[in-house]
Formats: sequence, structure tokens, C-alpha cells
Amino acid sequence: MLTAALGTTAPVDLGRGLTLTRRRVAGEMRLELGGADRGMIEGLKAMGCFTEIIAFQLRVFLPHGDGVDTVSILTRIVGQLPHAASVAAE
Repeated sequence: MLTAALGTTAPVDLGRGLTLTRRRVAGEMRLELGGADRGMIEGLKAMGCFTEIIAFQLRVFLPHGDGVDTVSILTRIVGQLPHAASVAAE
């Protein structure tokens, strides 16, 4: 999933309405978690995600880069989804 998201700007379906998309924000590449509702935000932050308000809209991002275990964070997010086994296998 992470490799798919980093290789294209097309959204990767994580299930339950969530998508992972590579975006350029403020001149840097980021991994945006789309489809998260307000009730999920605190849980996602506890798993390692961060939020930013851009154009009056709250957006959720996965940290990535040197020293960040993005795979572990993504695994925890997918593990919280009802069909985690099938998504993780992709």
C-alpha cells in the first residue's frame, strides 16, 4: 500500500472510505489520508498522524521520511479497519 501510494498520485483505497494519496503541499511531498471523519481524528493522531488546516479544511497526513516508521503507522491504521487482513495482503 505504501509503495503504491508513493509511486503515483492516484488514491490507494484503504477501505471504510479511507484513501492514501501522495500530495505536494507547501513544496514537499506528503502522504494524505483522505476520508477521515471528525470522530477519527484523535485516534489517527494517537497512531502517529498529524493534521493541518489548509484553505479552511482540516487534512490528515502520515509522516514519512528519514527516521519515521511510516509502515508501522499505516499498519496500525489498517489494523483498526474491519477488513484489515484483506487490505494488508495487497
